[in-house]
Amino acid sequence: MDVFRKVTGLRLEDCYNLLLNKGWTLGSPQLTRGMQWIIRLYHSRQVRVLEKVWRERQPDLLVSLVPNLNRAISTAPATPFPEPRWLTILTDIADIRPTSGSSARSSS
Repeated sequence: MDVFRKVTGLRLEDCYNLLLNKGWTLGSPQLTRGMQWIIRLYHSRQVRVLEKVWRERQPDLLVSLVPNLNRAISTAPATPFPEPRWLTILTDIADIRPTSGSSARSSS
C-alpha cells in the first residue's frame, strides 16, 4: 500500500529517514500533512488488509510503531480480540533532549 513506492520505486520511510539523517527538515510539516492525507485516503484498504492478516495469524497482541495507522488498527471490525489489545511504541523521540536531572545522561 506504499503509494510513494509505487510511484518512485522508493519506500516512503526510507526517504523520510534519509531526509532526517541529512538534517533536511525544511518542509517536513507539509510532507507530514501529505502523508496523513494519503493514509486517510487508503483507510478502508488498510482495514481490509489488517482484517485478513488478523484472521490468518490470530495475534495475541498488536504493536503499532506507526501511530498514523492507529485509526485503521482501532477500527478494523475483525480485531482478533473481544477487547482491543494493542499498544503504540513512539519511535520519533531521538531529538528530545534529556532534562538537567536525567539519569539518561552519560557520565563521561
